[in-house]
Amino acid sequence: MENLTLSNGVKMPLEGFGVFQIPEPEICKQAVLDAIKNGYRLIDTAACYMNEEAVGAAIKEAIDSHLVTREELFITTKLWPSDYSYEGAKVGFERSMKKLGLDYLDMFMLHQPYGDIYGAWKGMEELYKDGKIKALAVANFYPAKFIEFAKLVEIKPMVNQVELHPFYAQYDAIKIMKDYGCIPQAWGPLAEGKFDIFTHWSRIYINSPRYSSCSLRRIGICKSMDGCYIWSYSCLIWRILGKNNKHICRHTLG
Repeated sequence: MENLTLSNGVKMPLEGFGVFQIPEPEICKQAVLDAIKNGYRLIDTAACYMNEEAVGAAIKEAIDSHLVTREELFITTKLWPSDYSYEGAKVGFERSMKKLGLDYLDMFMLHQPYGDIYGAWKGMEELYKDGKIKALAVANFYPAKFIEFAKLVEIKPMVNQVELHPFYAQYDAIKIMKDYGCIPQAWGPLAEGKFDIFTHWSRIYINSPRYSSCSLRRIGICKSMDGCYIWSYSCLIWRILGKNNKHICRHTLG
């Protein structure tokens, strides 16, 4: 699994497995175990997904059965706006840590750009300085809000997780994030299964400095799903795959 390096030097896997819309405990636990067995090391959950305990159970089983060590995993969870305040962030963090069964978190995110984001971030910054969190991040911060936020906080977000795929490319937003030393991370990198991406064959074009600094360059003909991965890789975008699909887990990691 390829890693990218965050602005603070922490290394993070290029691709992760997300558990949005898997609330059933046993299904979620097995999905995470399957993902780990198939090579995933970044696991992405959130307080509002209502499955942190199942994720924690899968992590424990994977470690106890020597599939991985804790240090090989990169665990992300997200704070919901109902906990957005200086004290609320700390309470929400401890609640998530108890459910996950962890003694440190690899990355903690503000899930949405609403409410007391500055108070919550201040609490998160203190947790980061105390060594309880390795990286601070935000999710769904649109460009104007991201710029305002990044200019005002002490520690700038290291990741912004937003919807990104070839059908919603957000090139301007990606550039803004990178200008502030923030890595874009894609949720829905396969466009949530829309546009017939699992069965449709099409010509794929990439507009990326990795291939060309000034023009579109045709890559070739491939399945749209594969094209999504070519595109996100070319743009240096982290990807979060979702749900309990063993075939997708195996396919995306080769």
